[in-house]
Amino acid sequence: MEDAELKWTLASRQDTTSTLDRDIRLLLYQKKAYDRVNLSYFRAVLNWYGFPGDPISCICYGLPFEPFLQSILQEQDFRGYELQNQEDATGLDLRLLKCYMDLFCRASNAHLNYSKVGAFPLSSCNTSGYWSQALVNLNIHYLHTASDPKPLIYLGFPLTQSTLQCTNSMAALIQKLRKTLQPHFCRSVSVLGKATIANKLLLSKCWYILRVIPLIQKGIQQITSVAIQFLKKGIFPIFSFLHLDSPSSTDNSLLTILIYHINNQNRSSCHQIPLLFPVALQQLTKTRRVSTIGMIYRSIDMLPRSFAEVTINLPTALMLPLSTVIYSDRQCNVKLPRKIHAMTVANVFAVHPTEQFLHWKRSFDPSLAIWQRAPRQLIQGISKGTFKLQPFFLPLCVPSAAASPSPPSPSLRPFVTHLTK
Repeated sequence: MEDAELKWTLASRQDTTSTLDRDIRLLLYQKKAYDRVNLSYFRAVLNWYGFPGDPISCICYGLPFEPFLQSILQEQDFRGYELQNQEDATGLDLRLLKCYMDLFCRASNAHLNYSKVGAFPLSSCNTSGYWSQALVNLNIHYLHTASDPKPLIYLGFPLTQSTLQCTNSMAALIQKLRKTLQPHFCRSVSVLGKATIANKLLLSKCWYILRVIPLIQKGIQQITSVAIQFLKKGIFPIFSFLHLDSPSSTDNSLLTILIYHINNQNRSSCHQIPLLFPVALQQLTKTRRVSTIGMIYRSIDMLPRSFAEVTINLPTALMLPLSTVIYSDRQCNVKLPRKIHAMTVANVFAVHPTEQFLHWKRSFDPSLAIWQRAPRQLIQGISKGTFKLQPFFLPLCVPSAAASPSPPSPSLRPFVTHLTK
């Protein structure tokens, strides 16, 4: 095929392609090539080419085909592509080919399946009128032309002859790539795992085809789109790869993606809370499956921490889950109400209007009604000492501790600072 392409290129440069317009190519199909090799013939071929012994490598089974190829190359009546004589191939070449194929099959016990032999023109011209009868005599009943909607496939490669075949070939490839990735869309896989899947299962198919078949820019964009859709599945917000590839923004972009990916797995408005307080993990996370974010949570949970000396402001305290500031005394067997895992500090605490400290809401406050008995059980437990407040939260409940105006916005930086010490 490479030789035919080279001769066609040379003929195009010399403006002598008119003699090649009727030439065709044949893709022979040998049925069960390795299973039907005659061992006596196989040994004879190996001895002729100087291979001693009886190797079992399957590569050697390609050698029995060499005498058949040499018989064609050394046949003087087989014209093939003769640019010098300006003569195109005729039915004589097919008859000679049929003769040598039959001789090869008798000697080697090979069997050529003519129903699967691919025939197509060297040029894009429809040569079925010229070759149809000669091909029928060879039991080849179909000549693949440029008017066919689908290309001829040879060793997995599409041999396209028209724009329509290129379009349909690319559509079939895209559909195959999507089908390959479909089982992995529902898996909980890290970004690195997705990249590995894309390289091994998706792009490897493309490299196989792109080695010999050129693609237009649109086709490359379609393949890239399939890979990007798979890599970005479950990640929000969507960032452009060109933006991520920028050296000045790579660090910030990756950090932003990680923050949003963590937020996508929890119900907290601040992604740091589930990471800083393991007790709030169950309340704020959405999934219990093993995932990359889950491994991050468990890794940070193993870090030693003590927030006893942390100083925070009132807005920060109000945004915290209530389970992070109230805990049960280990010496007693009284458990916290279950509703505490759905409550925040702002649900039961309020800021004093003048002295700027946190106090428990009054029992007749209408906002406590939705929590039923949970607020009363909590305040009674705090009064009896069975429930206690965290050390970092206690100063905020004393008027003198919050005498100065608090910063307008909450900040979890004090917790992060003590976590990294």
